[in-house]
Formats: sequence, C-alpha cells, structure tokens
Amino acid sequence: MTSGILLLNKPSGISSNQALQKVKKILNIKKAGHFGTLDPLAQGLLILGINYGTKLSAFLLNEDKEYEATIHLGITTDTDDSDGKIISSSNKTVSNFAVVEALKQITGIQYQVPPRFSAIKVEGKKLYEYARKGQEIVIKAREVNIKKCELVKFEFPILELKLKVSKGTYIRSIARDLGESLGIGAHITNLTRTRQGIFDLQDAVNLEKISQYNILELDQIFPNCLNLEISDSELIDLHHGRRPQIASLDATLVILKHSGKVAGLARIENNELIKEFLV
Repeated sequence: MTSGILLLNKPSGISSNQALQKVKKILNIKKAGHFGTLDPLAQGLLILGINYGTKLSAFLLNEDKEYEATIHLGITTDTDDSDGKIISSSNKTVSNFAVVEALKQITGIQYQVPPRFSAIKVEGKKLYEYARKGQEIVIKAREVNIKKCELVKFEFPILELKLKVSKGTYIRSIARDLGESLGIGAHITNLTRTRQGIFDLQDAVNLEKISQYNILELDQIFPNCLNLEISDSELIDLHHGRRPQIASLDATLVILKHSGKVAGLARIENNELIKEFLV
C-alpha cells in the first residue's frame, strides 16, 4: 500500500475537496486528506496526505505559504474574489505611491478578519453557511503574520503581488483590507499558491498525470531527518505506547526503519523514543 504525500497542482474552478476526491478515484484509495485548503478560484500547490501520510498534518499544515495574487482595485464583492457578487464600486483612482504605502501597513503581524464566505466554523457551522442564508454573525479577528507583500506590477486598477504568509492567513482578506485602506475597495481575481514549507509548485503534478509514483515517502518528505533502525522489541514497545531507551542522538525527529523498511516516525526526548505514528 503506497503512502506518503502527493504534491498536486490544483486547477482553478474546483474546491480542494473536489480535487481530493478526484485523486482518491484516480489512485483507487480510501484514505486521504489535504493540508491547507485552496479556494475554488485559486490554483497551485495543494499537499495531500495519502494513507498513513494523513498523519503528517501536524508537521506540514503549520508551514508558511507563498502566493502570487492579482487584485482588482475599485470593486468590492461579497466573497472578496471574482466569484462573488459586486456589492460596491468606486470611480476613484489611486497612485503607485499610495499602493506602496498601503502595502506597508498590511505587512507584518496583523489581526485579520476571515472572509464571510470561508470554511471557518462558528458555533458548529461554517461561515459560508451563515453567509448564504444572509445571516449576520460576528467574525473574530485572528493573528496572522504577513511576512512578505511584494508589489510586482501595478497598472490601475490591477496590481500583482507576491506574498509569504503564516498559517491561517486569507489572501482574500488581504485584498479586502488593502481596498479598504485605499478607500476604494478591492477583490482577488487570480490566486496561485507557489510554495508551502519546503515544497514548491514546480514539483507538483497535474490531475491528469497523477500516478502512485508521484507519492513522496518519508525519506523524501524529511530529507534531513535521521534514519533509525529499530529492533523487534523496540517496535513492539512503540506499538504499545511505551518509550524505548536509546543512546544519545543529535536529532529530535527520526524516521524509523525496521528490517530495512520504513516503520514510522518518532521524536526523541531525554534519550527516549516517542512514537508519532507507525506505518
């Protein structure tokens, strides 16, 4: 049974879950999940966990993400992207200087309000479920870190950005907040995720070319991680939740090997081997 992660180049026009279901059908697998949702409008890198790879979310979901975004100034939509309904527009124009100054204000640690049309749950329901019914609900701001917000091109009303952001950051919210800062509104028209952690879009595969050979195993997911061969008794201990004593190693995370095959992932604390998961 092939397991690990798959780097998918998700096309625009389908949800992350729809892309996931297509991959499951192509590979004929039952267990899979994605590490970081992409909006239907968005395209680019979507990391999928396959079989035991689903257990890697704790290691990969919290990584920084990089994007290329196109923003249309002067028009506001209810979804903060071009899939939504226009709710306001402005005839005002802004200068390159004003855009650069506004971008400085939205760079760094911010308290960001997620879009009304998003999958965040409030009182057991997703925000978009409230929005579709026209129900108003207070959406709490969340701390995010916009580490890079580079202006690539600006020809009013269109601007192109390159961004590097922390987990939980909505690029749609960045567009919305930028438009509000400039006093003319804005929305996303194109969004591509180009990187997540150490993984790059250039290494992702398109839906129509997917095969089991595209699945990365632990050695490829953690290329700098030490491989540790364990004995039969140590493997049994780990299966039962016990922590085998090991010699001091200059490592905090190790790939477990048993009889030359990948057996799982573990961390080392105080010379004890602590199971993350076993294959």
